[in-house]
Amino acid sequence: MKQLFVLILFSIFNINITHAERQITIAGDEWCPINCAENSSELGFLIEVAEQALGSMGYKVQYIELPWNRAVKLAREGQIDAIVGAFKDDAPDFLFPTEHLLSISPSSLFTLSDSSWQFDDLSSLDSQVLGVVTGYDYGEKMNRYIAARSELNDESLLSLFGNNVVSRNIDLLRNGRVDVI
Repeated sequence: MKQLFVLILFSIFNINITHAERQITIAGDEWCPINCAENSSELGFLIEVAEQALGSMGYKVQYIELPWNRAVKLAREGQIDAIVGAFKDDAPDFLFPTEHLLSISPSSLFTLSDSSWQFDDLSSLDSQVLGVVTGYDYGEKMNRYIAARSELNDESLLSLFGNNVVSRNIDLLRNGRVDVI
């Protein structure tokens, strides 16, 4: 399994295996427990898998936390070797393994416990201020819905980018700046 994972990493991200420092740079935004903050004592289980698999071949893993769009951009430009926790719609031009280490990640909507709002279909979001993260893949239908709301260019959609976007969205929800995340 470890060897298979290593080969998949090399093929996905086109890592140059003659890299002089024998270091692989992996980036992503914090999505704990998948990948956690780069300065935390536990980096997340996919970073640990990469460290073990690549370490057995003499490579050192450097994990850096970056805003998601920037991580994808830097990988696409070859400035870093890999991104962690990507879905196919995040980077359709990247190669993905046939065997996944993360098999399911359902998208969910959250609101405050005292809210009477309920999700029936996408149109039920029309009356809500929606908080999302720029560049995240929410699935085909939701991605189209977010794009359409974004074109309205009003305050019905708040799209965050940068670091700590999930916790910032939670803070916006708690402070009443958004209705649903």
